[in-house]
Amino acid sequence: MKRRINFSAWGRGVWKAPAFALGKEGEEAAAVARAIARKSGVELVTLRSDGTSRANGVVDSRHYVASFGTPCRGGGWSPTAEVWFAIPVTA
Repeated sequence: MKRRINFSAWGRGVWKAPAFALGKEGEEAAAVARAIARKSGVELVTLRSDGTSRANGVVDSRHYVASFGTPCRGGGWSPTAEVWFAIPVTA
């Protein structure tokens, strides 16, 4: 079952962030990246983990970085944006 995923995002380039994403448990990062790509009118090129944030020794959010772009006619990608986002850990 899909659920609402709240996140905060920041980055460089031309992109738009939706208010939230919908995704399954365990696939939150991919769901957020797809939502940003869909809202921005581009395609997801890469997605990777960028660590965690801790408060009092407990992980409170997971961080990711994604790059977005448009496909080139001869192959490859023309990058348009690089976006970092944080997904809070819910207990």
